[in-house]
Amino acid sequence: MLLRNGTDRNLTSDPVFTTPIPFRVRVCVTNFAGYNNVMNLFVWTTAGPQSGSSGQAAPAQPQVLHPGLGDCVEIDQPSAIVVQDSTVSGSASGYYQLFERTKLPEVTGVSQAPPRRPPEVEISSAVSKQVNCLPLGSPTGNYLKFCELKIDHLPPNQYGVRLCTGDNFVTMVDGSNTNYPPGYLELTTQDLRSITKNSDYNYNWNPVSPMSCRDVTWQPVIDHPASTQSIYFMVGPAQPVPGYDPAKVSLINLTMQAILLNNPGK
Repeated sequence: MLLRNGTDRNLTSDPVFTTPIPFRVRVCVTNFAGYNNVMNLFVWTTAGPQSGSSGQAAPAQPQVLHPGLGDCVEIDQPSAIVVQDSTVSGSASGYYQLFERTKLPEVTGVSQAPPRRPPEVEISSAVSKQVNCLPLGSPTGNYLKFCELKIDHLPPNQYGVRLCTGDNFVTMVDGSNTNYPPGYLELTTQDLRSITKNSDYNYNWNPVSPMSCRDVTWQPVIDHPASTQSIYFMVGPAQPVPGYDPAKVSLINLTMQAILLNNPGK
């Protein structure tokens, strides 16, 4: 998951993909290594998931694009974007940018006001974070522990955060650091601690892998004046499996950067 909307709070009446991300997004493919290279780009707009209860309905189907070498895709205000490298051998690489949303041209002769200065997207310096993991009061069918990242004292112009993991980003109770299978460690932008995931393909739960970043955004006009946001890392499985015991996961280590939109609407 490259980018997702983290605004909506009620999974039934206000599903997760109903609110657009307040940015224009560009994804470019700059290199293929190996052979039979394929880059899949899954783009959700704001159609939203089908009706259901407790967020367990599958999200609406995304648009699937296949940018080739040297291609760029630019989308104005999507809801979520997933990039998938489907190369048979080797890898695909490129870059990703956030811009201010596209401003539609004004009707001539209606307003004589001077043109407004476009807003500027700013990514702050990275700050290291350690997220403490605690047992769930009642384990679900998928998870045993949760790790809540609380983001406090949000300024009015902060529209989200960029979260990045390094190698061996999970600290165990014995103090050792390791990586953890993405299928057993997933990020949610809402409090889903009491909900059992109905499908491995439900995008309310986003696998977290080492050496990766993801952007979570919200709309200040919707979520503010609340000055605190929470993002959850869910640790599974519900029972130990060979090589992985969720009870022994202690901390998630990551870096966080603020996504700011300066001078919006002025």
